Amino acid sequence: MKILIIGNVGSGKTTLGNNLAKLYGIKLFSIDNIVYDDENKLKREKLDQINLLNKINRENKEYIIEGVLRKNMDFLLNLVDKIVVIDLNKKILKNRIRKRYIKQKIGISKDKYLVSKVNLGEMYDWIEKYDYERINKLIIKYSRKIIYLKTTKDINKYLKAVKKELFLL
Repeated sequence: MKILIIGNVGSGKTTLGNNLAKLYGIKLFSIDNIVYDDENKLKREKLDQINLLNKINRENKEYIIEGVLRKNMDFLLNLVDKIVVIDLNKKILKNRIRKRYIKQKIGISKDKYLVSKVNLGEMYDWIEKYDYERINKLIIKYSRKIIYLKTTKDINKYLKAVKKELFLL
């Protein structure tokens, strides 16, 4: 099974991806790690990102890729079997980001994404600038592959169903 999990910043893509990867014993890849080369502290060129995604697809029979879908990565929608779209309310997303920031400040977060005061504002901007129109068009185009999660309750119900094997990926 090849799964793509997409959504806005703070929507729970990584958490859901980690849960599904653990449940099914398959590899999880992050779009952030494809876009950015952490070792060299550089953003990869778009062609390098595409080549890396194609390599992941070629070398793995099953995988999960999670992240904010960038336009140069739309081809992924054709490669995967299922697309999980997490579409939470902007207010909830901002609260999640704020909680992430506070937890990091008081030292109780194990998040790999560090949130500073500066990028807290950037993340709020990303939430506002998220291209919902494009995502909605993709949802219509790929409706047969879509699992659409609109609330935290939907995410929890979906995960519970997957754990009970009531919902096949």
